[in-house]
Amino acid sequence: MDKKDVQELLNRHVDEVGPLAKAFRAVGEHGDQDSKEKVNREWLAVVQCDVSLSAWVDDDDCISRIDPSRGASMRFLSTDSPGEDEAAANAYLESRQRLLEGLLAEIDDHQTRTAYAGMLKWLSYIESGNPHTAHFPLSSDTAFGYNLLILDQMLSDAVREGEQEWRKNNPLPDDVATPGEVTVRCSHAALQSICHWLDQERESDKRIASAPTSLIAVTSANVSANKCLLEFAAKDARGLEAEAMCVEIVQQLNRKGITEVPLVERSDSLESEHRFRELLTAWFGYHGTMIEKDGFFKRHMTDTDVIAISIWAKELQKRYIRGRGSNGPNGVPQAAHGGQLNHFIFALTMVGAFYCKTRTAREFAVHSNATYAVFPSKRDMKSKGLTSKDSPTAEPRVRIPEHAAQVLSQSYGLMFFSVHDWHLNDRHIRDAAKTARIKRAHHQHLLEYAVKGRSSAELLSLHNTLDSLLIDKSDQAA
Repeated sequence: MDKKDVQELLNRHVDEVGPLAKAFRAVGEHGDQDSKEKVNREWLAVVQCDVSLSAWVDDDDCISRIDPSRGASMRFLSTDSPGEDEAAANAYLESRQRLLEGLLAEIDDHQTRTAYAGMLKWLSYIESGNPHTAHFPLSSDTAFGYNLLILDQMLSDAVREGEQEWRKNNPLPDDVATPGEVTVRCSHAALQSICHWLDQERESDKRIASAPTSLIAVTSANVSANKCLLEFAAKDARGLEAEAMCVEIVQQLNRKGITEVPLVERSDSLESEHRFRELLTAWFGYHGTMIEKDGFFKRHMTDTDVIAISIWAKELQKRYIRGRGSNGPNGVPQAAHGGQLNHFIFALTMVGAFYCKTRTAREFAVHSNATYAVFPSKRDMKSKGLTSKDSPTAEPRVRIPEHAAQVLSQSYGLMFFSVHDWHLNDRHIRDAAKTARIKRAHHQHLLEYAVKGRSSAELLSLHNTLDSLLIDKSDQAA
């Protein structure tokens, strides 16, 4: 929406301009002085609600996407406590809650507020009634914001179903990825199909004509949608970081004669983990076979580095399987990603982060340094008690920040979905990265199509349609 469109919209809803301004001003009026100054100075980034037309850019393939450099973060999707950023996390979440609750409260007309109350009410992540979307400690949002996750899941499900249909006629083992060009076709078809379904649902909803209009309701819905769009953009940025890291580490491994994922024979878990660590040490430890005097692998790994790789790889594998669990029948993610070779690919992503010195953006903009190293620092490992005495089966005690976990998990995805007979090839990684970028763009396009430029009545219709889907799924589960 350009400035002319915004002015016309404000002119049509002039009585709501003052209440809107009041709700936005209230964002920075609580908390201590430092947090007030931070929120007031950067409130758009703090609440993640700024997605202007200029934020959309075309990539090298002429596919539009949101520029991830515009303050995008996945902080509200963190699966762990924010650790040292807990104070900032609470302040950021409280700012979003204050804004969204304030917007609903500023709808003065009783009939209008009643019509939109169910859609715009604030829900904590515990209160959300949607069991089909992931909930995280910082993911609280309006009911409308939570329902947007259903759209995201619909697209993922439709792509998976399209791939499964193709695989019925082109049988492949569970641990062999669907070809990228097939996935792109499935993703594009799924996007077109869901957009068409949205059009049909909107055109057949006779309640739209009688629903009251509200600029505040449109604003609240777009605040929730923009958070989702910026999270997609942040995920896209992590994907670009993962691609650069994967290409470089695979090229360097190939240069040293490592062209396929090594098989560490599975026995009992303890013995298997010992062998896994022994191989990493033999390659990258002091006097390891990969170490070179002045080349890419000139820095050797310590025992603590190897232990960190072992523990993080195990935790990342668990997280990846849990995340993929919502994208397929029970057992399929475990069969596809739970093996020993998969475990080693997760380890290779950590090796890549170590030697490529990969850095990623901080989740919370409260540090003087805007980025941090993906591989855990010696200080972090020491302060968290990670030492060479750790058992191979120990639970990880170094918290994996959300952006680091995203870089490593997406790196695994690029390596896994690019391997052929477990061979490592940087060209295949680039192809897999292109497929992933297109899929991520399609998720942004779906959300933009569903929400942007829609009237408050159309957005209420969308919310009710998604609500009915949620009820149908709950009834089926019962």
